[in-house]
Amino acid sequence: MDGRLLTNPETVLREKFGIRVNLNNPFLHSTGDSRPIHKLPVDVLSYLFEIVADGLRNATTRHEVLTDDLDNHKPSRNVSKFMSRSGPALTPWLPVSQVCRHWHDITISTPSLWAVIHIPFWTRSQCPPFRCVATQLERSKGFPLDIRINLDKFCNHPSVFFPMVFNTLLAHIRRWGSIEVQVTKTEHMYEILDAISKARISTAPQLASIVLLCHGNMFASSKDYIKSKRFILFGGSAPHLKTISLNGVNIDWNQPWISSASNLMTLEINVSSVPSWTQFATILRGAPNLQVLVFNNDTHLGRDIGWNDLDVGNTHGDNGTDPIRLPKLRQLDISLPNAMAVQIYRKCHIPTLKKLTISSCYHNSQEDVDALVA
Repeated sequence: MDGRLLTNPETVLREKFGIRVNLNNPFLHSTGDSRPIHKLPVDVLSYLFEIVADGLRNATTRHEVLTDDLDNHKPSRNVSKFMSRSGPALTPWLPVSQVCRHWHDITISTPSLWAVIHIPFWTRSQCPPFRCVATQLERSKGFPLDIRINLDKFCNHPSVFFPMVFNTLLAHIRRWGSIEVQVTKTEHMYEILDAISKARISTAPQLASIVLLCHGNMFASSKDYIKSKRFILFGGSAPHLKTISLNGVNIDWNQPWISSASNLMTLEINVSSVPSWTQFATILRGAPNLQVLVFNNDTHLGRDIGWNDLDVGNTHGDNGTDPIRLPKLRQLDISLPNAMAVQIYRKCHIPTLKKLTISSCYHNSQEDVDALVA
């Protein structure tokens, strides 16, 4: 490690990041251990670093995570080139660790800074950062993992990526706090869900959020093998889920992590294979703490999947008259055919609803109103 770079923040900021340094700044120009910021407790500095890291992650649409930079915390020789070409999105990983040795040591010893594992959809090497993931898993210790995977249509490495990196992440699934997957190709989402469903997993005990977004065309004839697959994830058990967002994916709607999610607060469904009324009613009855419900279906289904009056009346545990009680639901956003929307309107009791959004490509707004008040 280059000690000069770590102990000379002026050089780092000026030469590597193009930032002009104020020589009268006491935080940078003081000598020895008398710098005011060094007098802050370590836990305070760790907290400040977490804020910086979160800001970088949330503002960045592309991450350039280089193996050597992650291992050694040396400023990249190509930082200036990347910044001028793509803006601040390609700043080095955790730049606060490069200011001085004291900050570097704190960064290394703060597990939460390493617990967000972001697999970018583009890297300079065109290869997933295998060593970076392994390093983060080690340094994050037992801290809950926030996993974010982004694969765009130009990504060509799933066949290598999933066996090596994703299986490594699956080995730590008991630490998963959240999983967010965004893909452009349907095949990529299929491979991810298939890997989870085939893994020997009994539960995801800390998982609080699952977001699966697939922007691919699920209705292409070549996707028949994908459309027919109903995935069972996490061994069917994720008892602490609070957020479920599914867009363009197919799952088994009967598995407990969604059909009896007692802690669920947000549910978003926008999929090609919607649950039957029986399955949907079971999901709602199992989520008494639900606050936000978004249910969209643009596949022109509804009449053929068990959403007629007979099916609704025969729902298990539902005598056809007992309402589905959602005492905490505040926001309801529905874009469905009339037949499906009417069942939700009629069967749900929502005393605390504050926001209702109704939209559909199947009928005009007057038909929406007529169906609602009928």
